[in-house]
Amino acid sequence: MPGSRGQNAVLYAARRGLYRSFRRLYRWSIYLQKRFTPSGGFFVSLTLAAAIFGLDTERSFTYQAFTFAAALWLIAVAGLAARRPALVVERELPPCATAGTPFSYRLRVRNRGPRHAQDLEIHDEPEASLPSFEEFSAARDPEDERRNFFDRAVGYPRWLKLLAERRPAATTSHPLPALPPGGEADLRIEVTPRRRGVLRFTAAEVSRPEPLGLLRRIRREPAPGTLPILPRRYPVSLPRWGGASRRCDHGQQLALGVGESEEFLSLRDYRPGDPLRRVHWRMSARTGRLAVREFQDEHFVRYGLILDTFAAAPAGAEFEEAVSLAASYATLLPARDVLMELLFVGPEAYLFTAGRGVGQARGLLEILAGVAPCPDRPFRVLADHVLRRLDLMSGCVAVFQSLDAERSELASRILEAGVPLEAFVLLPPEAERPAPSGPFRWLRAGHIAEDLAS
Repeated sequence: MPGSRGQNAVLYAARRGLYRSFRRLYRWSIYLQKRFTPSGGFFVSLTLAAAIFGLDTERSFTYQAFTFAAALWLIAVAGLAARRPALVVERELPPCATAGTPFSYRLRVRNRGPRHAQDLEIHDEPEASLPSFEEFSAARDPEDERRNFFDRAVGYPRWLKLLAERRPAATTSHPLPALPPGGEADLRIEVTPRRRGVLRFTAAEVSRPEPLGLLRRIRREPAPGTLPILPRRYPVSLPRWGGASRRCDHGQQLALGVGESEEFLSLRDYRPGDPLRRVHWRMSARTGRLAVREFQDEHFVRYGLILDTFAAAPAGAEFEEAVSLAASYATLLPARDVLMELLFVGPEAYLFTAGRGVGQARGLLEILAGVAPCPDRPFRVLADHVLRRLDLMSGCVAVFQSLDAERSELASRILEAGVPLEAFVLLPPEAERPAPSGPFRWLRAGHIAEDLAS
């Protein structure tokens, strides 16, 4: 046992060291990629080759080429000291965007300096966080089986894959036209967000090459902005459950009468015992006798949307597809008297309602854009949360990431309460899809649209 513990500690320390090395290597590669132009990168290779082959100055004259290249590099570095243009960058983002769907926004650049600004490029990219050590350690790549032992042991291909997955969107540089003092330029930037969440912009990078075209001088112009990225959605429709209505609870203000869950019906004469707050004073003054407002109870079709967030972190494709499927149903509010309740568990049990008087479907989508997996809480927290609301439900749609005894029991209790249920179970992309069984329908991650259509 002591030897095993020591071996594990050595492996942990080695993995930590590799992780730190990968972070430094990535930062250096990004820095060099931004600072050197394509011709500058090629010239670096020539300079290094001249330095290596020119070590023996008696047998080769290659050192003279190295001397010439070094002189050019000194001139290039000196050229970076040129005065930088004074620019102001403004970004106009749309209200929201959808993962996997391209969108465009406007970038306005204004020259507020006294000189012409020319030969400029602008690069506007949202922030991307690096994977944590825990994410790097827990990452598993199916491609590892095809790689050699060194790549599997070191894990650099896994690191590159994590970087690609965490990059929120791919963008390119755009050349700016020459800007006179006080001049403006408007650019349309097209971006395809890769995943749901929030795109955060802090600054746009404006670069200009020095006279030799080997190096770039980069200046970050502050331009903060955020953009919610909604989950991708699939074409779905609510099941035909008949629309059984349930009495609306008094905790929500859904009617024209303030503070009541009732709908205005008519005016009538006052009767002893009527509350004074229902007296219609204007009509009473006009007719000379007390008149009160009469209401009828409001009933609403209320659908429950249950999202199973109990997945291991980092979440896989099944979790993302579950969120996308829930988002697809969250947009379905076809009638004015339909409410949609989203129920899921994160740090606590959450309930969000959309529909008449309490919000729009977009609010549910923005909530789903930030949903994270819940790996450290039991499923019964969600089950209890749902069962407490069953007496108000007209029907339920559930999205499960697996099917076990607890999830089957929850489905049975929903059906026993007389509430119609349609439940979807997410499977890995390569899994075989079972036939529908009772309220359960199986969908494969990566093939959701195909399986829904069938």
